[in-house]
Amino acid sequence: MDGPGLSRMLRSLLRSIRQILTALIVLVVLVCFFEIGLRVYDSHTGQVTRCELFDQGLLTKSRFCHHEFKPLLRVNIPELGHAADFEFQTNSQGLRGAEIAVPKPAGTYRIVCLGDERTAGMDVAEADTFCQQMQELLQSRSKLKIEVINAGTPDYCPLLSALQFRQKLMASQPDLVILNWDMSDVWDDYCYRRYTTMGANNEPLGCSHPLLDPPRQRERQQAIDLFLLPQFAVRHGCQVWAGRVLPPPPKEIDSPTGKYAWLQDQPPDWSVYIQQTLEGILPARDLAEGVGGSFLVGIHPAPWQVATTASNGERVRAAVGVGNGVVYRNRTPFTTVQQFCDEQEIYCCDLSPAIQAEPLAVDLYQQSSANYTTEGHRLAARLMASFIVQNLQGPWVGTPRRVPPVTGPRNSQTASRGGQARAAR
Repeated sequence: MDGPGLSRMLRSLLRSIRQILTALIVLVVLVCFFEIGLRVYDSHTGQVTRCELFDQGLLTKSRFCHHEFKPLLRVNIPELGHAADFEFQTNSQGLRGAEIAVPKPAGTYRIVCLGDERTAGMDVAEADTFCQQMQELLQSRSKLKIEVINAGTPDYCPLLSALQFRQKLMASQPDLVILNWDMSDVWDDYCYRRYTTMGANNEPLGCSHPLLDPPRQRERQQAIDLFLLPQFAVRHGCQVWAGRVLPPPPKEIDSPTGKYAWLQDQPPDWSVYIQQTLEGILPARDLAEGVGGSFLVGIHPAPWQVATTASNGERVRAAVGVGNGVVYRNRTPFTTVQQFCDEQEIYCCDLSPAIQAEPLAVDLYQQSSANYTTEGHRLAARLMASFIVQNLQGPWVGTPRRVPPVTGPRNSQTASRGGQARAAR
């Protein structure tokens, strides 16, 4: 090869190397830019290093109840639909509402409401929750001061509610404990039971969030632990793969899209999981009666058991495997809980007949979630207050007919055989 040809080849090679180096430098700069951007984003939101639900927003991890509301919160909740902005407030125990006086003041009839996000009522102002509205209804019928404590916490089930009552609420000396049964409780129990330590008599002792335990020490940190970009890419890549390429079977209990599969007209065999969840009611009952309180189970229907268009907002139904326009008419879930309460001599108030009979039942649930609207809370409060006055002993005065009437069949307000048997003893 002559001199000029060799010179041209060297210049071409150098130009190619320069282009490759330029591309690498640009790539490194872009990676650094995205890494810095993710770190700024994460410092404000915690969506990368603290991506779990229990690390952000209103909730925090717990060593005793898996997760709970952060104590002493004051958060402004933006407007939802036609509702105005409101302040979400928790007390020093991480419960919605004002501080709880301990010991209980003389002349006070205290009610504790256990349950999940539907009980907490995070979509409405505190005064509009069925807990507070029930307090007002019962106060109009009572010669003592009525106080209702809202202990609802997102994704709770009877198992976690019993632990919560044992840890935080026994000292409040309740006269009545209401455990609100939600149709997602079977799925929630399955998720949290694996982290629960059980006692010698099969009573729950604690449910520690697994991420509170530090990982085993490794010889050296991996790159994915040092940089946020690979963490972000891996997590979102896995979500895309799991959600689009390999969608989970809708009837499997270990799938989020199977959360309400047991409500279907032809449900899967979840008898083992259902029985475990039902048995989780018993520790809560025993603890309530151990401090001298009465115990009541309230059954709340899911929106897809009420109306075809209830909670029909974007991806609300799809996220839990319920199709748009679908309504489950299967009564077995309600009768299963009712029969268990009868066998255990537990008062049980099934709200479903009255709620399903509402002409505008679709307006009882939020479109953006499966929770009650203000109208739904109002109806639930009236149903619960009417049941309590008619069936439980308490400081009630006058005739129960003075409680505002409710729509729906009579059996939604009638005590179960178990409750009647317990009252007769």
